[in-house]
Amino acid sequence: MKTRNLLVALLLFLSVGALFGGGAFLLFPEGWMGMTPELMLQHSPFKNFLIPGLILFTVLGLMPIYVVWGLIKRKDCKIAQLVNIYPDMHWSNSWSVYTGLSRLLFGFTWRSISCEDFIGYIHFIFSTVCCCWW
Repeated sequence: MKTRNLLVALLLFLSVGALFGGGAFLLFPEGWMGMTPELMLQHSPFKNFLIPGLILFTVLGLMPIYVVWGLIKRKDCKIAQLVNIYPDMHWSNSWSVYTGLSRLLFGFTWRSISCEDFIGYIHFIFSTVCCCWW
């Protein structure tokens, strides 16, 4: 029970931050008062922060809320169960793993495309290998 409460708290913490951050990027895709310089996007395929904000808002903001709902209510969801990698467990357990992996992927990808130095690419490669090995 304590593990589930910790997972719920961490997912809600992630969700709140992603909803505010993604929502800010959706409302102000060009940046807000110089707080998000466009130099961050010079090595990325995006011209502004709209698409990263949309990904942040939906995948890391709304998906954790859905997972928390599944962890607390334990309702069946046939669509979520289709991609459950642990068929003997509830779908929300697998989706909490998916949420963590999507957070890692978003963070590593954002770090690698917004970084202009060689160390950022080495960090991305090393982190990807470690995650795949895990």
